[in-house]
Amino acid sequence: MARTKLLLDGLSLQNKHVCVSDVDSVITNVTIKDAPFEMSDTVILQQMGRFCEVVSGSVVRGKIRSTSIENGTRYIKILSCVTLLPHTISIGRFTLRIFADNNRTAC
Repeated sequence: MARTKLLLDGLSLQNKHVCVSDVDSVITNVTIKDAPFEMSDTVILQQMGRFCEVVSGSVVRGKIRSTSIENGTRYIKILSCVTLLPHTISIGRFTLRIFADNNRTAC
């Protein structure tokens, strides 16, 4: 549990934030694009739950640079992921694109 917390939060040293990464690639960072900003995070997390375990409290909503205007992009952290995530998921009439690090989405 302490390991996961360190991977998620990083640490501060001499007034600088340090991100820690794991060589085992336990946590995968995922970017979800094309979701309307009105769409609930819960709906997206339920769909992603079919492929992985979403780290609780890890959802960050994307914003237009230098503003507080949300653009619909979501950033999440996942554990216990399937070998290969799909490129897209459909929620109602919306098709959302998925991008993941650790080679979890095909090229």
